[in-house]
Amino acid sequence: MIGAGVATLGALCAVTALTACERTPPAPRVTAPATDTGVTGAAPVAPGGAAPVSPVDAAHVTVVVATADRDASMQPSNLPVTLTWDLTRSGDTLHVAYHVHNTTSATVFLLDRLVVPDAQGLHAAFDRVIVREGDTAGVVAFSRAYVRPERGTGGIYVPVAQRLEPGKTVDGEADVPLPITAWHNFSKASPLQITPTHAYLEIGYLTEQDQWVQINLADGTQLSGPAHPFVDRQQLVRSDTRAIP
Repeated sequence: MIGAGVATLGALCAVTALTACERTPPAPRVTAPATDTGVTGAAPVAPGGAAPVSPVDAAHVTVVVATADRDASMQPSNLPVTLTWDLTRSGDTLHVAYHVHNTTSATVFLLDRLVVPDAQGLHAAFDRVIVREGDTAGVVAFSRAYVRPERGTGGIYVPVAQRLEPGKTVDGEADVPLPITAWHNFSKASPLQITPTHAYLEIGYLTEQDQWVQINLADGTQLSGPAHPFVDRQQLVRSDTRAIP
């Protein structure tokens, strides 16, 4: 059974910058995200400060590719989740629409809700995607997941989690301003090397989780995300690569 965990401030301070810990209120006991199949809201959890966690080691992140030409072992029926998406253009904006389906008999936790810190606190960026270099030249990755920053930051913030129950599907949307430029939700992103012509989407998720940290938004909304070191278990489901319209 997936239970609730307790994130202590001392453990978090040990893996983040001292300045980030000084401004983080003590973290009380929190609970797992409530059932929620939308992408624009979430049920509150116990109150507390936004708790930074340590970065994910890239070696611990598993990527599965949701493409039609993968081998039989990677067919959708063998994956915990499947991802379909669409990429359209309207004026100076790219619009991303996607569907994530839980193919298992167990709850999956999606990490597809980004937050952005500033001097006033944390703010929802549920309409954004991280934009970074893809795995081949001319391809850009649109990421809704925890993406390790390229350089040091004053604090590291995990995405907000939402439950995806067995057999259920979550629909999500995001907008990407044109021209496409690199963007990260809490760190300065390196510029894209060339103007991309193709893109793929990747979504982070966890198949099991028992410890959480509270994420308080500046508007008073109380949410939760995976605590360290459990965020290291993040996996990524990746879409096919498509031409940018």
